[in-house]
Amino acid sequence: MSSFSRSISNSQNDVGRAVKVITVSGAIGANDTMVFADPTAGAIALTLPYVADAKGKSYFVTSSTDSSSNNITINDAGDETGQNEITLNSIDESTSFYSNGLAWFQDIEG
Repeated sequence: MSSFSRSISNSQNDVGRAVKVITVSGAIGANDTMVFADPTAGAIALTLPYVADAKGKSYFVTSSTDSSSNNITINDAGDETGQNEITLNSIDESTSFYSNGLAWFQDIEG
């Protein structure tokens, strides 16, 4: 088991969506639709699933209430969809992504 897998905790929220708490860099799984990234121990780099594999899915990523200055960066899977790197660097900053199978659509919330 990788260190990324060991550092993820799972829970279910009241609408049945899986919630992941991530503390180290790694890939966002196809079913990891709600991600809480905790950069307390260091910067975190996350990679979205391939856009075609995520067709019709939405992903929500937020920083925890960590007061460190560590950033969370989010990249596409390298499938040339034109999605630029996104950086979350404030407490409770969040963003969401939607895949139509061809491209990512992103919304930043502060």
